[in-house]
Amino acid sequence: LSRPVTKLKRGDSQSSLLTRTTLTTTQKLAIIMTLEGKQSEGAGGSLAAPLLEDQNPISEGGASFSGAVFNISTTMIGAGIMSIPATIKVLGIVPGLVVILLVALSVDITAEFMLRYTSSGNSQTYAGLLAESFGRLGSVSVQICVILTNLGCLIIYLIIIEPNHASSSFNGENPVNGNSAPVSAPDSSGACMAMKHNPGDVLCGSESGGKLHLGILQEWFGIHWWNTRAYALLFVALFLILPLVMLPRVDSLRHSSAISILLAVAFVLITSAMAINAVFQGKSHKMRLFPDFANQISMFDLFTTVPVLVTGFGFHVNVHPIRAELSKRSDMRSAIRISLLIGVIIYFAIGFFGYLLFGDSIMADILVNFDQNSDTPIGQLLNDVVRLSYAIHLLLVFPIMNFSLRVNIDELLFPNKLNLASDTPRFVSLTLILLSLTYTVAIAIPNIWYFFQFMGSTTVVFTSFIFPGAIILRDVPGISTRRDKIVAILVILLAIMTSTIAISTNLFNDNRINSVQRRTSVTTALLIRPRKINQIKLFVAAGNMSPASDVHAPLLSPHGHPGVNPASVSGAVFNIATSIIGAGIMSIPATLKVLGIIPAFALIVIVGVLVEMSVEFLMRFTHSGESITYAGVMKESFGRVGSVATQVCVMITNLGCLIMYLIIIADVLSGSQHGETIHFGVLQEWFGSHWWNSREFALLVTVIVVLFPLVLLKRVESLKFSSFISVLLAVIFVGICSVMAIIALVQGKTKNPRLVPQLDELTSFFDLFTAVPVIVTAFTFHFNVHPIGFELGKPSDMISAVRVSLVLCAAIYFAIGLSGYLLFGDSIMSDILVNFDKSSDTATGALLNDVVRLSYALHLMLVFPLLNFSLRSNIDEFLFPKKPLLASDTKRFVALTILLLVFSYLAAIAFPNIWYLFQFVGSTSAVCLAFIFPGAIALRDVNGISTKKDRLLARIMIVLAVVTSVIAISTNLYNLLGNKKE
Repeated sequence: LSRPVTKLKRGDSQSSLLTRTTLTTTQKLAIIMTLEGKQSEGAGGSLAAPLLEDQNPISEGGASFSGAVFNISTTMIGAGIMSIPATIKVLGIVPGLVVILLVALSVDITAEFMLRYTSSGNSQTYAGLLAESFGRLGSVSVQICVILTNLGCLIIYLIIIEPNHASSSFNGENPVNGNSAPVSAPDSSGACMAMKHNPGDVLCGSESGGKLHLGILQEWFGIHWWNTRAYALLFVALFLILPLVMLPRVDSLRHSSAISILLAVAFVLITSAMAINAVFQGKSHKMRLFPDFANQISMFDLFTTVPVLVTGFGFHVNVHPIRAELSKRSDMRSAIRISLLIGVIIYFAIGFFGYLLFGDSIMADILVNFDQNSDTPIGQLLNDVVRLSYAIHLLLVFPIMNFSLRVNIDELLFPNKLNLASDTPRFVSLTLILLSLTYTVAIAIPNIWYFFQFMGSTTVVFTSFIFPGAIILRDVPGISTRRDKIVAILVILLAIMTSTIAISTNLFNDNRINSVQRRTSVTTALLIRPRKINQIKLFVAAGNMSPASDVHAPLLSPHGHPGVNPASVSGAVFNIATSIIGAGIMSIPATLKVLGIIPAFALIVIVGVLVEMSVEFLMRFTHSGESITYAGVMKESFGRVGSVATQVCVMITNLGCLIMYLIIIADVLSGSQHGETIHFGVLQEWFGSHWWNSREFALLVTVIVVLFPLVLLKRVESLKFSSFISVLLAVIFVGICSVMAIIALVQGKTKNPRLVPQLDELTSFFDLFTAVPVIVTAFTFHFNVHPIGFELGKPSDMISAVRVSLVLCAAIYFAIGLSGYLLFGDSIMSDILVNFDKSSDTATGALLNDVVRLSYALHLMLVFPLLNFSLRSNIDEFLFPKKPLLASDTKRFVALTILLLVFSYLAAIAFPNIWYLFQFVGSTSAVCLAFIFPGAIALRDVNGISTKKDRLLARIMIVLAVVTSVIAISTNLYNLLGNKKE
C-alpha cells in the first residue's frame, strides 16, 4: 500500500475495505490508521513496491531468485567493465585485487544495512527509508542523487552506443607522466568512461580533432543517410530500448539482464583468450604488482581509482525494486552476495587479462586498445565483435537503470498519486519523456564528461555509503549495535576522504593537462624525453636482474653443508604422501556417492596418472633449466607473470588450507555452533566446559606447543618423522572405517552402494563434474615438489618417490571411500566426520567417534608444517627476491614464520567458516598448480625438450582441467541458486 490516504476510494466503508481478500495484514493495518486520521509521513514513505499494484504477491507471482541475481549483476556491470583494466594499471595487480575485494565487502555491508532497516520499518523504497530517518529532506536527497546519477548514465550509454572511444591527442595517457590514471566515474552501474577528448562511434562513427572514425554500420555498408548518428540511434531507441522500458516489473527484465551478463562474460573470455595467446607467443606485457611511484605517480593519484570501483559495484538504487518483487524477500541478501561474487570475478579477470594484453599502453577505456590493434583481419573482426557486444550489453543495462530513475522521478513529482503501474497514462508518458530526453541530449551534446566526471565521487558515494551509514547512526528503530555504528562511521569517513582526494586530484590533473596542451611541440618533446630515459634505465636494470626465484632451493644453501645428510627416499615418500593427504580424505566418500564406485575408482586412477605426468613435466624442465623452484621454472617460461601467478596460487591454496586446518582442529577440540545446534568438542565432552578448553585458548596451546616447534624446522626432510605419523594416522582411520564396514556387512546393516551414477531430477550430468575438483585438490602437492626433490641425495629419485606416494594415496582414498560409502550409504555427508558424530549414540560409537576425531585433528597438525613450508618459501621469494637465502637469515626466517602462524591463528578464530569462499579455490588455484601450469610449461617449451606426445598430453591436461573446473564452478553456482529459490 503506497500512500493509504490516496488509496481510499469514495464510497468505501471501513468494513468493506477490511474484508477484501486481496489485502495483506500490513495493508489492513494501514487502512485502519488512515481511517483514524493517522496518515503516514512524507513523500517517499511508501509501503509498496515502486511499480507493482497493491495485490497479494502470491497472486501476482513472485520474482525468481536467479532473476534477482541477474538484475543486480547487470545494475553493477554497466560501462564500468571497460575502465577496470586502467585501474589495475594504476594500482598494480595486488593492490587492485585488494581494493576490489574491500569495495565489494563494504558494498555488501551497506546493502545489509539497507535491508535490515527496510524490514524493521514501514517503507519499501530507498527514499522512504531516508524519510523515516531524516524526513522530507532525506527522501528528496536520495531522489536527487538517483536522478542525477541514473539520468547521466542513460545519456552516457546512448553516447557510447554510438561512441567507441578513439584515441585522443595524448593517446588517453596523462601527458605529464605517461599514465592513464582513471578519473572518478559517474555511474552507479559501473564507471561511465566516456573519453574526455574525442569519443568515436560504435554504430555510426564520429569526427574529432580533424579525424573521421567510422562506425560499424559505416564500415560494413558505407556512409548513408540511414546510418547517421541521429537515425541509427533513433532506430535503436524505438525498436530496442522502448519495448524494454515499457515493462512495469523489474523481474520482467531478468532475461535481458542474463544476456547482458553473458555478453560481459564473453568479453572477458575474448580478452583472456587473446592474453593467453600473447603469453604463448611471448608478446604479453610486463605487469606491475604494485604502483609505479617512480614514474611521477603520487599517492593521491591512487585515490582516483576508488570512485571507479565504487561506481562499478553500485547497485543500491535498485535494491528496493528488486527486493519488493521477490517471492521470498529474505533471499535478497543471498542474491546480493552472489552478484557481488560474480562482479568481483568479472572485474578482476578483465582487469588482469586486459593489463596482461596491453600493459602500460592500456587506456582509460580498453575499447580504444582494441581499436588500435585492429590492423589485421582477425584484429578487425575481434574489434567489431567486442564493440558490437559492448553496445548490446549497454542496451540491456539501459532499462534496469531507467527503472529506478522513473520510480524516483514519479515519487518526487507525484507524492500523492496512485502507484505508477496502476496509472497507465502517467506511466507511458513519463517513460516516453525520459527516453526522448536522453535521446535528445545524446544527439545534441555528444560529450558531457567535463560536467559529469565528478558525479561518481559524489552522488554514487552518497547512495552507496553515506546514506546507508547515516541511517545506522540515526537509528530510528533502535536496532543498531555498537559494531554497526563503528562500521558506519568508518564507511562514511572513508567515503568522504577518498572522494575528496579523488576530486581534488582530478581537478589538479585536469589543470596540468590543460597547461601541457597549450605548450609548443618542443616542450611536448621535452616532456616525452624523460619517459624514454626512464624506459632505457628500466631496460638496463632488467638485464642485470636475477630471476625472481634465483637458482637455489627455497631454504637450503646452494653450497651445501658437509655435516648435513641428504634426504632419504622413504622420507620423501612420507612427506609427499602427507602433502597429498590433508583434509581431502574426509571428502572422498561423498564423491563415491555422487559418481558411483566404478566411475570414482576410474577417476581416482586417471587423476593420479595425470598428476604423475604433470610432476614429470615439472621435474624434467627443472633439470634442463637453471631454476629449482616452481616459481622459477614458470619464470623461465613466462617471465615475471608466470612466477607471480605461481606464487599467488600457492599462497591462496596453502594459506586457505592452513586456516581451514586450524578451524577443524578447534572444532574437534572445543566444538562449534551452527545456528542453534551446538556440537561439543572432545575436551568439553571429557572435562566439561571451562575457560581453558574454550576455542581460543585450546587452539592457542596447540599452536604454541605443537605447531610452532614443527614450523621452525628449516629442512623439509626434518619433517619426515611427523609425516610418517600423519600417514599412519590416516591408515588407522581407514582401518577403523574398514572394520566398521565389515562388521556392518556381516550383520547385514550395510547400505546398498551404487556402482554407477544415478541421474534423476535431483542429480544432473553436470553434477558429476563437481567431484573432479575434490579429487584434484586431494592429489595436489606440486608446491612441495621442488623443496622435497632437491633435498634428496639423488634428485632423480623424486619420480620414484612420487609414484610410490601416489599409489599409496590412491589406495587410501579408494579404501576410505568404499568403506565409508558402505557404512553410511546415501546419507554420507561432504565431511564424513559428521556421520561419525551422528552415529555416536552408543558407548562404542562415542569411543570410535572420539578416536576418529582426535586422530584426524592430530593428522592435520602434522600436515600443517609441510604446507607452511612451501607457503613461507613462496612468500619470501615474492616479497624479498633479492635478499639472502631465508635459511641464512635467522631473523627474517623466524619473523616470517611467526607472522604466518599468528595470522593463521587469528583468521581461524575470527572466521570460523571460510568454506563458501574456499570451495571455489579448489577449482581454480589447485587446478592451475596441478595441471594448467605444468601443461603450459610443456607447451611453451623454452628449452626445446618437449616431444609431440608431451605437447599432446599437455593440451589434453589443460583442456580437461579448464572444462571440468568451469563446469564444476558453474554447477555449484547453479545449485546454490536453485537451493536459494527453493
